[in-house]
Amino acid sequence: MIESSIIKYRSETVTIDGRWANSVEFNFDKIWKFKDKLKAKGDWNPKVFSYYHVHPEGMLWYSEKDLNCAKGLHIALGACTNFHIVTFDDGDLHAGHYNLKSFFYDPRFPDKLLEYDEIPLDSYSVYILKALSYGYVTL
Repeated sequence: MIESSIIKYRSETVTIDGRWANSVEFNFDKIWKFKDKLKAKGDWNPKVFSYYHVHPEGMLWYSEKDLNCAKGLHIALGACTNFHIVTFDDGDLHAGHYNLKSFFYDPRFPDKLLEYDEIPLDSYSVYILKALSYGYVTL
């Protein structure tokens, strides 16, 4: 299984990745350019920036690697961001069911991610994450 990811800003997809097993990856250059474009318009709000990534079935909690990734996003973007873990129960591409846990990093609690109510994922993003994770498509 490949740990695919998708980064959203509000409902807009910023970047999609899915190339490696056991790896949290995303295109920072694309994120920075997107952020700079929004800042120039006065529309940048890191609270509506969301990072969704897939874990293997049954692993619906964050790892040390996830914590480090969330800390890195916080440093890079200058604010807390939404950090989500998605799992699927099977590889059926047309089954839209998924499991989700949502977290954010707060530097006042540097050794953990804080859990909060899930922010649902749109069906297009679920389909793309599942297709990448199970190898139906590649980037």
